[in-house]
Amino acid sequence: VVTFPFPDTAQRAEIWRRVFPPAVPTAGLDAEKLAWLSVSGGNIANIALGAAVLAADAGAPVGMAHVLAAARVEYAKLDRTLTEAETKGWLIEHQKVEALP
Repeated sequence: VVTFPFPDTAQRAEIWRRVFPPAVPTAGLDAEKLAWLSVSGGNIANIALGAAVLAADAGAPVGMAHVLAAARVEYAKLDRTLTEAETKGWLIEHQKVEALP
């Protein structure tokens, strides 16, 4: 068993910068804002994969709305509530209307 320390905000931002392979199209991802999610590196990987699937299904690059939708799913699995403090400023007004469930 390997124990990994829980990443701080700066470490989470770095994980977000590296989690999507270069071949995955992304648009408008903000690693600093994504790092506000208080989750482990494994959870970040799960959220990124979920977001990539949602984006691919929509025929779009991975964006903040896809990550938000995937984060909601991951938080539900963790039996945690995704707070507005963690996601504040993620989406601009027109994106909120088009945001995924």
